[in-house]
Amino acid sequence: MMDAIYSQAMKTVYDRSTLCQKLDTIADIPMAKFQGRLKTSRRYQVFPSGSGIAQVEDPESGRKWVVNLPENECECGDFYQYQSPCSHAIAVARYLEIDPLTLFDTSYSVRVYNKTYSRPLTPVSIQDLTPDESIKPPILKKQAGRPKTKRIRKGSWQKKQTRCGNCLEWGHNKRRCTGQPVSSGRRERARDWLGEVQVARQEEEEEEEEEEEVVEEEEEDRQSDTLSNLGRSQFDTMDMDNEEEEEVLVSRTRSGFIRR
Repeated sequence: MMDAIYSQAMKTVYDRSTLCQKLDTIADIPMAKFQGRLKTSRRYQVFPSGSGIAQVEDPESGRKWVVNLPENECECGDFYQYQSPCSHAIAVARYLEIDPLTLFDTSYSVRVYNKTYSRPLTPVSIQDLTPDESIKPPILKKQAGRPKTKRIRKGSWQKKQTRCGNCLEWGHNKRRCTGQPVSSGRRERARDWLGEVQVARQEEEEEEEEEEEVVEEEEEDRQSDTLSNLGRSQFDTMDMDNEEEEEVLVSRTRSGFIRR
């Protein structure tokens, strides 16, 4: 396994020593990363202070960073850690009409790159080596707890800054907010939509109530009409019964007189 790793490293050194760089100032690998940061820096707003110090703001999130070009420092930490300009430093350099390539450390130059791979690795044969049985791998003690399976990436140890959902400021949450709420287009549209829905529901309820009232009035009119019709029919039947009784009495009296 070690022989395979050494052979691959030897080939990598040779390939990089014979590879021609596109520029005479910065090597290709850091230049490719620089192009990506340059594209990101175009969306930032720069507020200069003087002496190469400026504040950079992201219009989308409202987050701000302070950049110090003479000291190669930025609040994001990448400028000092990698000794190459971050996206915020690139934005400030372009605003101050400074070439961002001059902010790179000399270790990223083509001259240092070629000097690094100028000496090739000589091949080593391990066929004639005699194994030493006394050399053994180190004894590893298993640590307590569950082993970590997730890779710790750059910046993951830094605590993420909290942003308030009410005033959109950094450093506190919505529960501890003491500022005024910021008007959001999405929230305003949602409120307007809810207001329209509530008004439409109220109008529908009012229309349903009016329809129910109309139906109740019609039902009451029908009931009153049926009652009046029933009363008239009863009076008519009573009148007819009285007339029939009178006729019967008259006929009986007549018949009695005739018998007498």
